[in-house]
Amino acid sequence: MKIKSLYSDFQVTENPNTLDTAPGQFSFYCLSKTGQTTLDAFRQLQAAWGYHNDQLSFGGLKDRHAVTIQYFTIWNGPKKDYTLGPLEIKYLGTRTVPYRSSDIQSNHFEVIIRDLPRAAKADIEQSVREVQQVGCPNYFDDQRFGSVGPDKRFIAKEIISGNSEAALKLALIGEYEHDRAGAKREKQILKEHWGDWQKIQGLLSKSRDIRVFRYLTQRRSDFLGAMELLRPELQGLYFSAYQSYIWNRTLSYWLEANLPEEARSSISTRLKDLAAPRRLPENYQAEWKTFELPYPSARLKPLATESWVEPLKKVMAEEGFPLEQMKTGVRKLFFSKGVRKASMEPQGLKISFAKDENHPERIRLQIGFDLPPGSYATMILKRILNKHASSTHLPEISSE
Repeated sequence: MKIKSLYSDFQVTENPNTLDTAPGQFSFYCLSKTGQTTLDAFRQLQAAWGYHNDQLSFGGLKDRHAVTIQYFTIWNGPKKDYTLGPLEIKYLGTRTVPYRSSDIQSNHFEVIIRDLPRAAKADIEQSVREVQQVGCPNYFDDQRFGSVGPDKRFIAKEIISGNSEAALKLALIGEYEHDRAGAKREKQILKEHWGDWQKIQGLLSKSRDIRVFRYLTQRRSDFLGAMELLRPELQGLYFSAYQSYIWNRTLSYWLEANLPEEARSSISTRLKDLAAPRRLPENYQAEWKTFELPYPSARLKPLATESWVEPLKKVMAEEGFPLEQMKTGVRKLFFSKGVRKASMEPQGLKISFAKDENHPERIRLQIGFDLPPGSYATMILKRILNKHASSTHLPEISSE
């Protein structure tokens, strides 16, 4: 099975609540791109137009390995189009408020899976029927855990456990699949000279983490304070990754506790296999469609009667500390509050099969569906492809 043969095999289109414009200070644009991340596209546009980051507002990140369409605003931005290679910007008018994630109604996905065996057709059709009937768990998928290296250690867990130096080491020298050459060289220097912050300052004077090295030169053992000097967007990733991991496992245990094995399927992720319903007993159907699972943290004060309390306790026992200890002890480093819907129902889910023109005797599958913001399209693909996707790395596409 081939997932990423062509960029055009993944098409993601953001559907805003409205495209209406009105006289205002926020210039409104449509961004179409191929083979770039959203942030790469904005860096290219910023170099051309010279706006400040504070002027930019957008709804979510779209995948690199796809053809994508999304929307954004720039405060007092230029009233013109921009095109360079696979990047195309269309000026739509102005708005009175910036464009944000709350302006996204849904994201539409069109995905082509190639090089499938003909025997997979019946399994996939059955999985589609099941998803149409009971939906899919609204799990966070692998792209949420980009800050977790091959050893599967979480930076946030090290902080909770009081291992602030280990946490900083993971943040600064952890090895990741997509590290570029410059990042690898910097990490090698840090490995060789860890603790000699004066020397590291000299060797890495142009590093984006130079403030961290300067701080540790003065306060050699305050690794937690140094963590606070890392880029804010990275700090957020470290804590959301661990919180999302615990949330996933809690929901999976909830499903295992409430569904017999024959009524469950499994979804493979890089960190853990997770349960998914194939069918639901009648007495669980209403609860499943409305079930909201809170984000775990020490600030969460669950009632003993909540159905997810025991699954969460089981996860925390495996992690080695109670929920009450899931805190950082530092004001600037924290876990989010809130709830997340446990299930997602792809709207307009359609599939079609055709002969794969690139692979004789094999077939290709086209899948189309809409998801609300924050849900991961890869979860739908994994659930539908089921055993055919268990050993295949799916591209990082989400509805965020």
